[in-house]
Amino acid sequence: MQLLDLIKDKYNESILNRLVILNCAVYIVTLLIDAVLSFSDGGLSAAVITQFQWDLGNLPFRPWTLLTAPFTSFGLWHFLFNMVTLYWLGGLFLTRGTSNALRGLYILGAMAAMAAIILVSLIPGIHEKDWPDSIPLASSAVLAIGSALAFQLPDKTESLPVIGQVKIKWLILALGIVDISMLPRVTPVNDIAHLAAAALGWLFQRLIWKGKDITKPVTDAFIFLDTWLKKIK
Repeated sequence: MQLLDLIKDKYNESILNRLVILNCAVYIVTLLIDAVLSFSDGGLSAAVITQFQWDLGNLPFRPWTLLTAPFTSFGLWHFLFNMVTLYWLGGLFLTRGTSNALRGLYILGAMAAMAAIILVSLIPGIHEKDWPDSIPLASSAVLAIGSALAFQLPDKTESLPVIGQVKIKWLILALGIVDISMLPRVTPVNDIAHLAAAALGWLFQRLIWKGKDITKPVTDAFIFLDTWLKKIK
């Protein structure tokens, strides 16, 4: 119970913590699903059940993946890389931006990746390619935050062990390359998802400079949801 209380306290402490904890929760659920499915011969896996289905024919049968996919990674090392990057970049983002904007950017980054994947899936003959049916989107969501930072603070430097001082824009580029290289099968769909999320991060920062916040609808949706949940308690 002490562990659960600690997790609950950390969850309520900040939106950044909530994003990390949700990613951890989904990862643990995928491990449990794979453990259960290992006793069956159905050919299913946690990836198929929780990640985004870029084949639109499968999406109606797994609509919950619209909610779970933004918190999915491919394997332990990809998950750990995403969480360290999210916590680090999220902390940097919060030195200039708000927690609500961070949450909105994460969600919109994943949505931009989904939209790009769906557009690719509409190309005639694309489903004849031997590509994975599902795609994890946590790294795309994190990349949206990184992209916004790269345009917001391009010349800010971070000190890295051994390497020394490195500008944010080069760090984000390197992180994006490392992230994609950690996927077991890099396909054009993976690349397009990451590029769409990065473009969303750029658009967010571009509009912020003009006094427009594209994450506001996400914030409003969460305020409405929170108000509704309090009413039904």
